Amino acid sequence: MFTTNRPLALFALLWGVFFMAVFYKFYPVTIDGCTMAMPQKPTQSITLPFSAPSSGFALYTFTCNLTSSLERSARLNLALDDRLLGVSINGVSIDLTPLKERYKLAALEDWKRGFMVDVALREGANELIVHGSDGGGKYGLRIGQTMGYGAYAMLFVLGIIPIVTGLYLLLFDRIFKTEREATRGWSWHYLAYGIVALGIALRALLYAEVSLDMYQHDLDGHKEAIRYYAAHPFDLPQ
Repeated sequence: MFTTNRPLALFALLWGVFFMAVFYKFYPVTIDGCTMAMPQKPTQSITLPFSAPSSGFALYTFTCNLTSSLERSARLNLALDDRLLGVSINGVSIDLTPLKERYKLAALEDWKRGFMVDVALREGANELIVHGSDGGGKYGLRIGQTMGYGAYAMLFVLGIIPIVTGLYLLLFDRIFKTEREATRGWSWHYLAYGIVALGIALRALLYAEVSLDMYQHDLDGHKEAIRYYAAHPFDLPQ
């Protein structure tokens, strides 16, 4: 038999799962069909993340197709090697002056962390053009989607919190006092709620200020290791 908490737990859990499924169905932006053009050289197709040896100073233009399920604004993390010079979406240039002021940089150079740029997307296909320059060594481009305050708040409030609450109710049935626990006074559950809420708020503030791949635990190194073991399944790295 369900207690008074079980129907609420099932509703919260199912709602959270449903919202997460809808969110990850429609929120992500597909980035593909990227090409690179340089003066006096033919345009070539590239795969992101892209990086290649440089022959010296050069200007280049990257063009990518962004597909969105909805008409909305999206936050992208753009990282260029060496310098980000300009960005346009669907033929409309984006003013990068506020970006320089936000990061307190005279020139937008940060291949490791990149820069967060908000772009207005229409439903369906969108054309993103990124202009950059290279001063030698290597040149390249990384593009990733990040989330702002509103998206994080919606994700946590309507998705993660209902799932966690529903699981807690089903497993422990202790969040709300039952008739057997109808006593007044302090409950240690309030402390747990406060810690969870504080952790969610701090995580949202962190990822609103930095890109999602800033603390990615050597993602490139892990990918190289996977490729090595796939090609040499019985050999240890040299």
